[in-house]
Amino acid sequence: MIGLFDALKQLEDCKFRIRGKEKRSIYYEATQYLNVLGANYVIDYFSSEEISEKVITHMKSLSGARFDA
Repeated sequence: MIGLFDALKQLEDCKFRIRGKEKRSIYYEATQYLNVLGANYVIDYFSSEEISEKVITHMKSLSGARFDA
């Protein structure tokens, strides 16, 4: 969970947005990806930094993802 919260905090600090979606949707997308990741890997073996990196990489790859300056 620490990795997820760290990733969400980093995304918020960078003013990450997904076109047409609210902030709540960003949290939903990140948790949904973490669930998929947990279904494919034994997630307990990842460090919080690795989870954070994976979530951020996934979020940046979404259609409509952008950073507001």
